[in-house]
Amino acid sequence: MLIIPAFVLLVMSTIWDRGLLGWLTGTRPLQFLGELSYSVYLNHACLLILVTPFWGLFASRAAPFITLRPAMYIPVFFSCVLAVSYLTYRLVELPSRKFLNTKLRLRRSLPVETPSAP
Repeated sequence: MLIIPAFVLLVMSTIWDRGLLGWLTGTRPLQFLGELSYSVYLNHACLLILVTPFWGLFASRAAPFITLRPAMYIPVFFSCVLAVSYLTYRLVELPSRKFLNTKLRLRRSLPVETPSAP
């Protein structure tokens, strides 16, 4: 029950982009994460399904060389999600956005044809 008022306060504190939180969300790293957020949203579940079964295999094979604790799964997985999301952002999302914007701009600039009377 307390999470809802806390979330409302968080959202309200960012409304005017002032103060520490406004400054923090304007920094380059958080702006970069904001640009990647849609790719992260699309990729994280797929990667979770693909990476999780191999984590135990990887950890057991790497055991003689390095100690991998279960807590290491989170930063490794987060790094993988960011890397894949950056690639899909650059190779899929940006070209698609450019293509769609060009098509929509072209469609808006074409004259509307009206049927002529016989």
